Amino acid sequence: MKRVFNILTILILFLKALWCFGQENSTEPIGIYEFVIIADPEDSFVNLRNTPSIKGRIDEKLQNGKIMFAFEQKGNWILAQHSENKIVKSGYVHKSRVKKISSLKKIKNTSSTENSISFDNENIYVEITMKSFIKPEHTYKLDDYGYIKLIDNNIPWGIDGGLPRTEYKEIVIKINGKNITIPVESLKDLYEPNLSSTSVYYDAVKNNLYIVAGNSDGAGAYSLTFVIENKKYKERILEIPF
Repeated sequence: MKRVFNILTILILFLKALWCFGQENSTEPIGIYEFVIIADPEDSFVNLRNTPSIKGRIDEKLQNGKIMFAFEQKGNWILAQHSENKIVKSGYVHKSRVKKISSLKKIKNTSSTENSISFDNENIYVEITMKSFIKPEHTYKLDDYGYIKLIDNNIPWGIDGGLPRTEYKEIVIKINGKNITIPVESLKDLYEPNLSSTSVYYDAVKNNLYIVAGNSDGAGAYSLTFVIENKKYKERILEIPF
């Protein structure tokens, strides 16, 4: 009986190894749809290639710490994109050279209302509030078809030609007693925030905080990450997730 059990155990482990090997070398893409951080433990940059292969042409060298939006994994390669001056660049990065933001420590959501959400642990506090969009407080520019093109001279995120219903009011952060506020300039063109699709992650090694959200009015979807680096606001990353 013991011998049969040992044989079955070996068979199960063998089948599991075969399955893992198949997953690693599968040509079928696996959806990801989330932000990742470029992270090469041995170098300061990572190659972005035009095909999922070590033989693929190198289109760009990405610095460690750069954030991209990943769409899928094909074999050992991640298809990801980033935007520079409104120009979208995409390509493949080896999976060993990226870290999912969602793999970092998640800060617990401690309270929620219709217009606010808070995240809290012993060292970090984040509060995000939103408000109704009030039309008389803004200026508009329409395109040739009568759809909203600009709001307050900025291209609006989160809408698909109509007026927004909501916008961010304020994001306040406290890390180890230090108060950090996301600048108003980094909020004013962001509409239709979805607080229920907002998460906060912390990298204790790098001392970086990431606020990640998926926002939209149903059609004008966008993915957003605010980056706080060493207790200072660094940047926001905006990508269209399709």
